[in-house]
Amino acid sequence: MSNTNNKAGYFKIILPLIGLFIAVSCITFITKNQLTQLKIDPIVLQTANLLICILCCINIKLHSVANENKNPNVSVTMVLLSTIIKFFAIATAVFGYLLLAKERSVFAIFCGMFLYFIYAFIEVRIALKIKK
Repeated sequence: MSNTNNKAGYFKIILPLIGLFIAVSCITFITKNQLTQLKIDPIVLQTANLLICILCCINIKLHSVANENKNPNVSVTMVLLSTIIKFFAIATAVFGYLLLAKERSVFAIFCGMFLYFIYAFIEVRIALKIKK
């Protein structure tokens, strides 16, 4: 799977991430009333879903760039860079939400954390496929 530089190859690789994004978006839209009753803000959940999906797609691109370079230091650097980007983006979003939101939905943040683990699992699987 070293053909990740062209758009079709990259899209094929991130297809599971896009599928998960669409599935979570549909489930959130359909169960909006039930989520609200459970004190889970659907907008926060959708925003977390979008943010994590975008970050994972960026990280997959960084992994594919690192895989095409023969220097092992580039691979380690790209993995660390992707982790730092993801950490700071998510931490900034959570702290911004907690500081600016009038009504906070802590349960939505926990659901976002759960989504993060699902996306991370899929991202690792994709990264391992790229490495082969």
